[in-house]
Amino acid sequence: MTRNKKNSPDKNLSNSTENQKTDREMIMYLVDKIDSFGQTLKDLKDIIDRIKLKTEENNELKKRVETYESEINNLEQRSRMINITINGIQQKGNENVLKIVEEIGRKLGFVKPLEDVQAAHRVNSMNKKKPKPIIVRLLNTKTRDKWTAAYRQKKLWHENFYINEHLTRRNQELLYQTKQLARKKNYRYVWTHDCKILIRKNENSKAYAIKNLDQLENILGIKKIPVIDLENEDHDITRFYETINSNHTFDNSSNFE
Repeated sequence: MTRNKKNSPDKNLSNSTENQKTDREMIMYLVDKIDSFGQTLKDLKDIIDRIKLKTEENNELKKRVETYESEINNLEQRSRMINITINGIQQKGNENVLKIVEEIGRKLGFVKPLEDVQAAHRVNSMNKKKPKPIIVRLLNTKTRDKWTAAYRQKKLWHENFYINEHLTRRNQELLYQTKQLARKKNYRYVWTHDCKILIRKNENSKAYAIKNLDQLENILGIKKIPVIDLENEDHDITRFYETINSNHTFDNSSNFE
């Protein structure tokens, strides 16, 4: 009788050995892959940890920069506390700025307005379509308030020139942003007092001093502040005098110097 080699014990043993070898190789391959994957995960974790650390460091640096910028802005604002800006006065060749200021002072009702004035000059404006604003340095904050109050009482914005406290560029940008968002949220009052930006929804509501955009966002309940390109935006904020209380005027300056 012929022996069936296909099912012989030697053949089965050989196949079993080969299978075991293949299984061991597969296991070793998988172990290597797991080790490699574990190392990759460790490397990724190290990278994530470094990113987190850098993010924390960047956030800390950002806070420091914001603090320094705020301090510099406050110093700049203090240097302007006794100034006013006059916008909307057409510029002429060989003009006498002090003479212009004197004429405006007389419109405000002052007999000798130049007695209140230390200096006056025009400054450059980002908005080239409008006349350069006039900066007037007065004697003190009391004199400044006298000029701005007289302007409000006589409602001289109807003559298309505008007198305001002299804000820093940063504060003027914040004022402009505040007005735009306040209008959308039906806030009726945005004004400046002692170079501080104030906002109030109506005559019976609480007034808030706005120091930065984050605070404005919280007060108005806005999730994201829109970005405005002030250099390209022809923002005529002189039209925002829609107030029922003449004591709460809206700063009109659309020039940043």
